[in-house]
Amino acid sequence: MKIIYLISTRGHGRGGHFYDLKVIAKAVNQENDIKIINVGLNNSPIIDELKKNGIQVFNIFFNGINFLNSIIKVYSIVKQSKGSVLHCFDNESLSFARLVGPVLNMPIILSKCGGPNPTGYFPICSNLIVMSQENFDYFQSNKKYQKSQIHCIPNRAEKIISDKLAVSKIKKITKNSTVFLRISRITEHYKTSLHQFISLGNEMIKRNFDVVFIIVGVVQSKALLISLKEKVLNKSRILFFTNDFYTLNASRVIESSDFIVGTGRGIMEAASLDKVLLTPIEGGRFPVLIDENNFSELFQTNFSPRNRVANFNEDNNLHKIIDVVNNTKRKEELRKFVRQVYDENFNINMAVVKYMELYKGAKKGNLIKPLNFIYGLLSTIKSFYLLRNSYKE
Repeated sequence: MKIIYLISTRGHGRGGHFYDLKVIAKAVNQENDIKIINVGLNNSPIIDELKKNGIQVFNIFFNGINFLNSIIKVYSIVKQSKGSVLHCFDNESLSFARLVGPVLNMPIILSKCGGPNPTGYFPICSNLIVMSQENFDYFQSNKKYQKSQIHCIPNRAEKIISDKLAVSKIKKITKNSTVFLRISRITEHYKTSLHQFISLGNEMIKRNFDVVFIIVGVVQSKALLISLKEKVLNKSRILFFTNDFYTLNASRVIESSDFIVGTGRGIMEAASLDKVLLTPIEGGRFPVLIDENNFSELFQTNFSPRNRVANFNEDNNLHKIIDVVNNTKRKEELRKFVRQVYDENFNINMAVVKYMELYKGAKKGNLIKPLNFIYGLLSTIKSFYLLRNSYKE
């Protein structure tokens, strides 16, 4: 089957949905013909890596002004490819697919890659994939989407291949200490979860535990980075790795840790290596330890900062974390639990059949309502136009 994926790049091209596309495309590509079109101000290094897997990647420069030229290029590539389906990974690329798909009589699929339920505009489409039960329940109950085919496919992680050099460099720094790792862009969006991570690090250090807390991530807010560093009690025990050597495909360094504090896909990737998992919790001082009792509740919100746990007790949670640090047996029990969770819920190889069934049964027609379509198209053009001076063709 011939599948064409579309995505757009307005910044560095390393956001979570780029990794989602990368993992899904690699898995589906094993028995299908895959092509990827990236429309935007910049290439994505994550998507360009797929060229190594024999996948064709087309990068089309788009700055909001050259819309007509860009849509002609997209149309030409899709027509020549003779694809069976268009699968989009953001609302902006969907704007292009909505113009091309109906002309070529191709079904269109949109993936909503995590995040909260929409509160404002969200495109109406015939085929929608969501990655959390929270999003699935929302769209299923929303009358606007009653004619849409909605699918919940959370699986979006492959088993991580570690970077031996990067891991060895980190281990040389951390030595025999217990390592907590948070992989996250340093941006206001993750401010709460980063503060929780540092708060836990400070608490463990005050209690004289031999621990090192590491944040690995691209800096998108220098002001936030400065404020985070100001909260650190021991700068030799809470570290920031922000250069490309560590941040590009940062999951390569998960092996250097004992505990992972993560969200969304990051949790799933860490689970592939049997790491003990923690995730942010709404209103909490520290991240919450994921165990057999709270997994379902945390999975509901895709392990996001919106996480909630019934009857959550901060002191009990901290006690559980400390117990795992001290208790090798309990650590192994959790690692075994995580291994089972990964196989059942996160492994992309378990979802390939679901994707293929969806591609073959995708609805055409695309439910393009004029006002919804025009609003989405104008929003796409505007967003790229406002950022046009950030990058050069």
